[in-house]
Formats: sequence, structure tokens, C-alpha cells
Amino acid sequence: MRGSERSAGHEALGGSLAAKAPGIWAEVLEKLRTSVSDYAFDQWFGQIREVAWSESDGLTLGVPNLFVRDWIMTHYGESLRKGLLAVVGHNIPFEFVVDPEIKPSTAPTTPSDAPVVARNEVQVEKITVEAIPRTKLNEKYSFRSFIVGPSNNVAAAAAQAVAENPGKVYNPFFIYGGSGLGKTHLLHAVGNHILEKNPRARVVPTSAEAFLNEFLTLLRRGRMEEFRRKFREDVDVLMIDDIQFLRREAQETQNELFHTFNELHGAQKAIILTSDMPPHELDNLEERLRTRFASGMTADVKEPPFEVKVAILKRKAELDRITLPDDVAHFIASAFTRNVRELEGALTRLAATAQLTRRPLTREVAEEVLKDQLPRKQAINYDHVIRVVAEHYGLHSDDLKGDKRTKNVAHARAVAMFLCKKLVQNASYPSVAKAFTDKHHTTVLAAVEKIAERRAQDANLARELVALERTVSEGR
Repeated sequence: MRGSERSAGHEALGGSLAAKAPGIWAEVLEKLRTSVSDYAFDQWFGQIREVAWSESDGLTLGVPNLFVRDWIMTHYGESLRKGLLAVVGHNIPFEFVVDPEIKPSTAPTTPSDAPVVARNEVQVEKITVEAIPRTKLNEKYSFRSFIVGPSNNVAAAAAQAVAENPGKVYNPFFIYGGSGLGKTHLLHAVGNHILEKNPRARVVPTSAEAFLNEFLTLLRRGRMEEFRRKFREDVDVLMIDDIQFLRREAQETQNELFHTFNELHGAQKAIILTSDMPPHELDNLEERLRTRFASGMTADVKEPPFEVKVAILKRKAELDRITLPDDVAHFIASAFTRNVRELEGALTRLAATAQLTRRPLTREVAEEVLKDQLPRKQAINYDHVIRVVAEHYGLHSDDLKGDKRTKNVAHARAVAMFLCKKLVQNASYPSVAKAFTDKHHTTVLAAVEKIAERRAQDANLARELVALERTVSEGR
């Protein structure tokens, strides 16, 4: 299987790779229709044309450009392979060639050449750039509603300085920390403050995922001037949330972000980014991007201490006009320890339930209403983590503690070591190693580093770790 452009193929076909009559590719498309999303089928596979096919030489497919080829091979190469296997009955070689007669269309065709119609029955070719969802500033996120404490005071002070002099100080400004600790709040607070001072300021908030999707959409439609006008020319402040989700394989997008960064920074336009990890740990991003992200001000936000949690609950109650007794606030702050978002969610649920049932907001009511959300009270220990991870992978705890080195056991063992080090209080590499039948502490160190590195590169693993951490913490 190859995915490279082959100039010899152009000569063999008389200089033109025009699509031939539907053959085996039409059958493969019918198989793919059930194995990939409607969006992927319409937007990507609709651009592929069958160029040549034989039992001996395999299948040659034409695509409009190298970007389409690389994207399909990276994201759907395995689906293609399985589709061909299902049609032919055995594995066959296939390759892509760039066909100059195939133009990136705004309305990819299906095998029957029927117009693609979206779920809301709006023709794809009528979709404009304005139809792409925009991220908007949340007016509720302001500096006034942000509670400052020792866990976030540096980030808050830097954010206010940036809001007062965007592009002039701390540029770029990079905020990092765990989920639900206030990064997005600070990001939007900066934007809202800038607009309060200068309503004509061109503040462009987006997320890494939205940036990627918009880039791909406009690239395919040959309208990159619109993309660059929005993110380079018509902007005074560019804010990108969750930059860690810009995937490693999005090479073209990272290249565009690199040049966008350079142009904005050179023009003293403000660049503000958030991430769940510091720049040097963003292994899914190119080194040149990581160094630029770290070239300005980096500030982290950590889990707030108990007093700050109580203050956050009190402020939210005040804004939402909720009468919150001190003992109830203390109970919620003690029970919910992971992040601020969890605290606020618990208060919202409690207040709504009390209002609907016409019951007073007491600690007893809080314990009853929130009991299914309360974290496991007993301390997390090594055996508990190992058991949860083993069950998740269909193994036994002894498998992880033993010396088996099969791929599935080795992976599960590494995940368990990673979570033991992270979740067990006062865990050290030697103590974790002892929990795994006296393995060497360097084994644990290597496993923790390996999983941390893979988590940054693999979104599926990252989600799996979050789910496992929740299961371990909740004791389920």
C-alpha cells in the first residue's frame, strides 16, 4: 500500500487521469457508507475517483491534491482496507495518484452522482463560511466573577494585565491546568474586558477543534483567503481554547497556525491560548509551535484550596440569587474536590431540586440530593486502582502484578502504574513498584512517562484515562 503521488502514472494514462466508469470502487463505497460517518463519506470519499483496477496490480484511485490523500490515509486508511477486503475477498494493494482533472468540489458526489443533501436538507454547495459555528464570548465570565486564590493568582494577575494592554505585555499568554479549574473563564474574561474598554476591538475566540474544522472546510473550497482574513487580518486578539486538541496528524493546520502566530505576533496583536498541560508537554504539536507558545507568559491554574472553593460557591450563589447557608457551602466544598465546574454543577442541581420540591436548603437536603454524585469516601489505595484497571481490560489483578509481557497485559499494567502514581496519596515510584510484586521503581517511572507521552498524542487513550480515573475515584 502506497499513498504517494506517482508521475509515471500520469504518463501511462496519456497525461490525464479522468475518472472511468464505476467499477470496483462503487462497490467499495457502498461498504464504506456503513462504516464511516455521513460527514466523512460526503466530504472526503466523494472526491475519490477510480483510475485503474486489476487483480494483479490492485486499485489506483485519483484524488484532487496531496492534502486529501494524506487526510484520507491518516484517518480512513484502515476503513479503506477493510472495504476492499469485503468486496474482493482478499487483501489487495491500492494507491493514490493526484488527478489534475479532479477539482476539490464544494458538493462532493456520492456513487450515484446525486447531490449530497445535509440532514436539514440544505444543499452542501449552498453552505457558506458564515454557516460554520462560531465561538462566542460568554458574558458571564468576567474578572468580577472570578475568585482569586493562591492556586490561580498568577494566572489571574497576568490575565488582567493582558486585558489592559493586549498585545503589548505577556504576548503570547498561555494558561494551562486541569479541566474545570477556570482556564476558559479567564480566557473569556480577558476578551470581555477588552471589549468593555474598546467595543470596536476585533476579538476572535475559538477552540483548537473549531480552528481545525474551519481550516479544512475553507481549504477544500479553495477559500483560504477568507480563513486568513478572519484569523490574521480582521483580528486584534486571537484566543484559542484547548490547544492540546490540535491533533498531530493535522500537519497543514499546524503549519497555518505557525504562520498565523508569526504574523499576529509581529504586528503586536494579542495571542491567548489555553491547554491542559504546559507547552513543553504538548508532544502532539510541532516543536516550533511549542517554543513560540512558551516564548511569552505561561501561568497555571491548580485545584483551589478549601477556602477558595467556599468563596466560589458563595459568589455563584450570590450571582444566581441563591441563599446558601455556610454549612451547606462547606459540605459541597469538602465533598467535591476535583474541579470548580464540579462544584458549581453540584450547587446548581441542589438549588434547583430544593426550589422544585419547596424544601429548605439544608445540609441534610444536600446530602440526600447529591448522594449519587458524592465521591468515594475511603482513600484510594493501590489494590483498588489495580483491580479497576484490570477489570476494565478484562484481566485479573494478578495479571498486572505478575510478569506476563503480552501486549494487552503490558499496556494495562502501564496504565495501572500511571494511575497509581497519580491517584494514590503520597505515592512514590518505589511504593508503586512494591504494589506490583516488588518490581523495580525504574519500571514504574518508564511506564508513567510512556503513558503520559501517549496520552498527549492519542485522544482515545486520553478519554479512556479520564473515564478510568473517574471510576477509580468513585469506587464503581
